[in-house]
Amino acid sequence: MNASSSTVNDARSIGTDLKNNLGSVGRDVKDSAIEAKDYVARAAHDTAQLGKDTVTRAGESLRGAADAISDKAHKAADAACVARDKVSSFIEERPFTSVLIAFGVGAVISRLINGTKH
Repeated sequence: MNASSSTVNDARSIGTDLKNNLGSVGRDVKDSAIEAKDYVARAAHDTAQLGKDTVTRAGESLRGAADAISDKAHKAADAACVARDKVSSFIEERPFTSVLIAFGVGAVISRLINGTKH
């Protein structure tokens, strides 16, 4: 009975060790899964923040470009008004000269459109 008892004790000891080792492996797997989940959550958050920052910078750049275009459009409109006022003033001061210039410009354009006929 001594040998049999020793074998049973050895089997129980092996079973206990196996149970403890499996429990330890289970805890390690669980801990690794939690760490992986936390890592993925941080990576997703960082990626979302990067995307948000990129969109914000792009929006700021577009606003800056829109402001620059608007400023240039206002300057062009102001320049057109100044030119219109100068032309109106010239026509009022020199109507005969204005008619001759308009006739000359019309003749040149007509010649360009129709071509030279020889």
